[in-house]
Order: sequence, then structure tokens, then C-alpha cells
Amino acid sequence: MSIQLWEKDWAFRQLLETGARSALDAAGFAGRVNAYLVGLPAADQDIAAVERGAPSNRDDPKDIAGRLRLDVIEAIVEDLGGSESDDRADYRYSLALEQHLNHVHTGQGWHYFVAPQSARIADRYVYGVLGVGADELHSAPIHYRVGSDGTSHEMTLVKCVIQHVLEQSALYLAADYRGYSASALSARKFEMLRTAAARFVAVAIDPTGFKYERDGDILLSRISALPYEGREGQGSITIADPEDPFVAPRIRIDPPVPVTDLHAIRKLMEATSPSIGLLMHQQRIFGLGGLRSEESKAASAEHTTIKFTGRGTWQLWQDDRMLLRVKDGLAEQGSLADSPIDTDLPEVIDWLMPGADTAELQRLARAAAKNDHGAMLVIAADAEQEARRLMPQAWRTEPAVLDSELTAQLTAMDGAILVDMTGRCHAIGVILDGVAAGEGDAGRGSRYNNPVRYLGTAQANGRLPCAITVIYSTDGTVNVLPKRPRKVDREFVDHLVQRLRHHTEVKHPDLYDLGVTVKSLIDHRFYLLADDCDKVNRALATLHESLSDWPERRILTADFRPDIRMNSSKFYL
Repeated sequence: MSIQLWEKDWAFRQLLETGARSALDAAGFAGRVNAYLVGLPAADQDIAAVERGAPSNRDDPKDIAGRLRLDVIEAIVEDLGGSESDDRADYRYSLALEQHLNHVHTGQGWHYFVAPQSARIADRYVYGVLGVGADELHSAPIHYRVGSDGTSHEMTLVKCVIQHVLEQSALYLAADYRGYSASALSARKFEMLRTAAARFVAVAIDPTGFKYERDGDILLSRISALPYEGREGQGSITIADPEDPFVAPRIRIDPPVPVTDLHAIRKLMEATSPSIGLLMHQQRIFGLGGLRSEESKAASAEHTTIKFTGRGTWQLWQDDRMLLRVKDGLAEQGSLADSPIDTDLPEVIDWLMPGADTAELQRLARAAAKNDHGAMLVIAADAEQEARRLMPQAWRTEPAVLDSELTAQLTAMDGAILVDMTGRCHAIGVILDGVAAGEGDAGRGSRYNNPVRYLGTAQANGRLPCAITVIYSTDGTVNVLPKRPRKVDREFVDHLVQRLRHHTEVKHPDLYDLGVTVKSLIDHRFYLLADDCDKVNRALATLHESLSDWPERRILTADFRPDIRMNSSKFYL
């Protein structure tokens, strides 16, 4: 059954979901994520769960509580090795709950992960749970490894991220069940991603499973960053057992070179080619060579390859699947089954241009992707007027439907292709204009920041964006702008606003809690309506005056303004 586990339990659940979403976004995973809290009784009581959705939404069809049975969970725990009445076997109950959730919801499109530890809150042991879209999860690149006992093990970067988020959420829940400290899940998204990537790489580069070198990803990033006589490093390292019959060493190195000898590894990489790479086993380079045949790829799950593609960039491959790519120390999962053209573009079209020919626009976007140096496609609601306005920094054309070949050819020149909602071209070589509006990314080039300014101009003038841009960077990154905002709980936003106002009403506010609350408001500022912004700004002004001796008082000067793109449809009411 679904009951309230503690007052405002949904605030912690919302922060867990937001934190998981932030870390998974950073990892390049755009699948669905729902957060839940499940409480197992400490005494003779019914099982309880808090489902996704605010407390007013108890009849949510995604409720996971209705089919949970405590007797089944206890039976699974017994099969896993028994249970203790005084000292709960947290991990076994976690495994049992996860197994039970996935069994009773088979075929419903979700896969559930449970935190390895619980927190004792009142008369229940509470676990954080993340439900992830099963189709999206299964499309994530998987690393396979055969253990010493012959069993197959599967791992993805997405699973590593989810596991780490749940581990951290369990610590926050035990420390502060009110949940305010859990906002750090979002604030530490890159730190959590780096830890998850290190775990993933440790398993991938050590197929024996005995040496879990958790800094392997840093070692590889350092190798990729090392120049050799001014040249960037490009080459590969294949993980393989020297006794594997499918491995063909051309040269054996004796004694093997430790992978921690960075300069030696970088020098050896100069001898590699597309068909000959370094061979590594248990963190040591034992030779140069390759695999004997294509069939060998299916014969052993241990043939994982690290490909160095430039300064500070490398990729992790197994067979013909890219599992992971790392640039300047930041990891992202490898090639997805679906690109942003298939996932993000239809959503943004539905949001800003209902009635547009989505299939035709996707066809053009895929054709524009076949470029050698980056490209841009601009979809404008009034493309004819925009083509006139953007002259002379664009060439107008008679409205025409472009075939895929011509679209790809037009991307060879600088500037964007401008099309209308039906896909007809109105201008080529388009240079976008716009004003800086506090958004953008200084680490990206003009191909990314020009459309950010272009779209931001409409927002600065109090209008919704009038166009959609699809951006292809030279490094292979694809961005669809603007991004469609996700929905959040209205009650969660109210909770943050009320929590801030509470600090103005007490004589000695909890400064840590205040800082966490302000940080959460900044993270969710898009969802603040005009009345919310007024309340927050008044509260911040009051606190700024009363906390004149607080060194970190500068965070209380943030000016919140309603976002023109926000309306009540962005809430789960």
C-alpha cells in the first residue's frame, strides 16, 4: 500500500530523481527515470511505498506498491542466505526487493534498481529505488566479461551511474531524512559520473576481476594527453590474455611494461597502426599485435580495446561497439541506438511547432549529419520572413524540398540551412545573429553559441523561441536547441519556496540548510512562476540584510525572474 513514510518524504524522493537525472544526462543517457521510496516494516506491519508523484497523486498508475508482498521478499532473503532479526541484512533485503520489483512488473517497460542500504526512519527501513525505462536501458552499450567460473557478466556505464547515485542517496537518507542535503546529488553530478566511469573502466580493463584499479580512467586520460615530440597520441591498447589462441602478437616485450609508466606507453604507441596495437594483460603491456581473425571477436569476451583519438580523448570499445568515450576527463556512454535526432528533436517539435512534418524534418537532420566539419540545420516557424531578416548574412532561395544528397552537400559551406516546418529550404549559408543573454558555453565554439544567442534573443524579448536548431560539432556531438524542459512536482517547488521563507522567520537560521535550499532553488529556477520569484526575491533580500556577517552571503543576492518558456503545463499537478 502507499502511505506517507514521514512528513514531506516526497521532497527527498524528488531530489533523488533530480540527482539521478542530472548524472545520467551528464553520461549521455536520455532515458526515463522515476524515483521511489520503499519502506520495509521493522515490526509486524504492512509493507509501504511512496510512488512517483506528489502526495496528492496517490492513485498514480505507476504506483509500485500495490503488488509488493512482504512474505515473498522474506522468502527471497532466506534463499539468499537467511535474515537476522536484530541486525538486518541490508544488502540481502536490497537484492530481494530489487528481484521482487522486477518480477512482479515484468513486461511493463521498467527496470528497477534498489539502494544497497536502508535508513531506519520511525518504524520502517526505507530504501531508495530508481525505475529506468527498460528499452532505453537495454539500448545502452554493454560490456561483457566471462568470469573464472564461466558465467557471463554484463556492465554498462548507465548501471554504474545508477548504482553510485543510489549508494550516495542511502548515505544522505541516513544522515538527514528530510532530504535537503540530497540536493548535493545534482550539484555533484560530474563527480558521481567520474566515480561511476572509474568503476566501469576498472571492470573493462581487468577481465580477471581481481585487480580493481579505480584510477584506470585517469591513467588513460593522462596517456591520451601526453604529446610525443609535439605529436598528439593516436593508437590503441587491446586487453587480451597472452595465452589466448586468438591473439597474434607480432612482437613480445620482456619484461612487460606497466601501464603506469606513462611516457613508455606513449612512446610505444608511436609504433601502432590501425591494424597493430599494444596488447595489455593485468595492467601490463606485453607486446604489439592484434587478433587473428574476425571470428575471434565472438570467441572471447575479454577483447576490449582502448582507442586514443587525440589529445585528451579516448574511447573504450568491445568488438564493434563503442562503450565509453572520454574527453578531457569527462566520460559519456558510447553510441546510442537512438541519436538526439530520434529522441530530442521530435519532442522539441511537438513543444514549439505542433503540426510540423516531423518525419521530413528528421530526414533532413539525418542528411545534414553527413558532414566533414560540423553543420547546422535551423527550423523556423516563419522561415520565409526569417530568410529576409537575416539577409545579407544568408542567401535566400526559392522554397524547395532538398533531397538527402543535396542537403549533405550544402553543409560543406559555412553557415546553416534554414527550412520551414514542412522541410522546405528558404536560405543557405545562414549566419545567425542574437545577443548574449547569460546562457551559452564558453568551452564551445561559435557553431554552438551563435544559435544559443539567436534563440535567447526571443526569450529576452518576452517571446517563446521561434526556431529549432540542430547543431553538429566537429567532434561528433549533436545538440538540439532549445531543450524541452522536463516536468516537476508543483508541490516540490512550493516546498523549496516555503523552506526559504521559513529561514526569514527564525532568529538563527540553519546556514547549511539555507545554502542547500538556495542551491536547489537555483537548480530549479526555470520552474518558478512570477509569484514564486517575488516570494523568493523578498526572502533573499530579508536574509541578505539579517545575515550581514555571513561570508557566503553573496549567494543570497540571486535575482529570480520568471522564464517566458515556463507555464503550468511543466508541472505534475
